[in-house]
Amino acid sequence: MAVGHPHILQKLLGVLSDPGAFRGVLEMAVVADQLESVKLLLKAGVSIEDRRSGVFSPLTSAIREGNKKMVRFLIEDAGADVNSPGEHLPLVKAVRSYKGDGDMDVLHLLLKKGADVNRMYRGWNGIMQAVESGELSVLKLLVDHVRRTSGGVVDLELKDDTGRTAVDIATSRCWTDAVEILKQGHSTFGRFKFSHLQHIHPVIAIDKHYLENMTCLILYVVVHKSFVFIP
Repeated sequence: MAVGHPHILQKLLGVLSDPGAFRGVLEMAVVADQLESVKLLLKAGVSIEDRRSGVFSPLTSAIREGNKKMVRFLIEDAGADVNSPGEHLPLVKAVRSYKGDGDMDVLHLLLKKGADVNRMYRGWNGIMQAVESGELSVLKLLVDHVRRTSGGVVDLELKDDTGRTAVDIATSRCWTDAVEILKQGHSTFGRFKFSHLQHIHPVIAIDKHYLENMTCLILYVVVHKSFVFIP
């Protein structure tokens, strides 16, 4: 295919009246890791937001392929919208692509350029993906970014297609650290303590010695407020 050979592509572009008519060609050049072809197509008028099959965007594909150089070019030089989805939001794709090796360059770049941590697409966002992936360091990064950005908060009311919030997802995994971080990123929640359970309307009473050793039950109390702590 011509996108894999910039010298051939350049000749073809010289005789094509409307290169943009070939949908998805820019994304194909990204997947082929041909930066020169990407530059030629952009210069010829192909949109940076052009999608292959109407779904796969150049930016999300570059993130999926782990091509940091391409990601940086698309965002910083070509002006790709960091909140415009392909098959997923760019931030969600970056969280999914994180390999747990501490390399968060793409995540940092997306956040720096304005990626919205709370933005939903297809019933999903970056916070939910970080919880789903079990990546505590990524979750901390996203929450800390929200808290530092003009007094922003993590929207814990957002729900996926099955009606679950990010806290619900963390609770279902008995992941106490994630619940704590999420609630720290929400302005209406403070740090959880056992004393917070006092004066809650009692539905079922649980002895404190059992409660302290029942992680999932503790999380259920925090999220749903349907148990009472007995001092």
